[in-house]
Amino acid sequence: MKKIAAVLMVTALMPVVAMAETASGALTLGYESGKAAGARAHAFTFDGIVGVSLGNNLTLNARANLLRGKINGMPGRLDARLLGLGLGYSLGNGGWVGASLENGGVGISGVFGTLDYTQLGIEGGFAAGGADVAGFYANSREVDSIGFSAKFSQNARYQIGGGAIHSSIDTGAGKQGANYLGVAGVMNVTNSLSVFGGVAHTTVNGTGANLTSLGLGASYGFGESLGGSSVSLELGRTNVDDGTNRGNMNVVRLGLTIPLGRGSAAVPQNSVAGAVLNPTKNAISQTVLSAF
Repeated sequence: MKKIAAVLMVTALMPVVAMAETASGALTLGYESGKAAGARAHAFTFDGIVGVSLGNNLTLNARANLLRGKINGMPGRLDARLLGLGLGYSLGNGGWVGASLENGGVGISGVFGTLDYTQLGIEGGFAAGGADVAGFYANSREVDSIGFSAKFSQNARYQIGGGAIHSSIDTGAGKQGANYLGVAGVMNVTNSLSVFGGVAHTTVNGTGANLTSLGLGASYGFGESLGGSSVSLELGRTNVDDGTNRGNMNVVRLGLTIPLGRGSAAVPQNSVAGAVLNPTKNAISQTVLSAF
């Protein structure tokens, strides 16, 4: 029911976007192939983010991140989703406050069931002179999260940013804390060519378990002839340490990014940098997006 409700919310947003004064964002269609411990893995991804100005100092934001993958030799299929809505109100002089709703889930069919959550949150921030800082608190029965992010850009030539999220997860046997840190950047080398990179690190309190994802890539834009669309290639690596054993996965990601409304999108959302610069509202979903 949670998944159905979240899909209905995003569907209901479509006519609002059509009537909006201004809209901006991007869609990224992606494919990735990786290798871990001699096993091949592949996945298809869809990532979309849109921001809509409704007038009267109101802004509506929506996102959808979907992944379906398979690890050869393993039963089941990896499925992950994230659907979110946010409503912001401008206070003037760069300040804003808002509320958010985020529904997510991740699981491997036939191996373990989907971990579902639906978080309600409050957020706020300040933007001026190329700098943009924001913070949030989100709560659900399964997860409580708090975090912040910061970005800085100059004349659309480059953007750097990062953030941190702490989540307290109810495992059924008690609370378990997870901490996420990420930093990323993108530079437009020419009008068509951009390079980007990011690193993200997640630790689980008291267990010694941690996961680190790194990615470096480039995108090429086709200009107005193809609606500002771009193609991208990223080389990534994820290192996993469960406190006893260590492993890693090398991955290649391909993406087709289509801008929505105003502006362009130099950073594909199916990249480590895309995940860091467009953060979610808890450490679980943020770790999955950075790793996959």
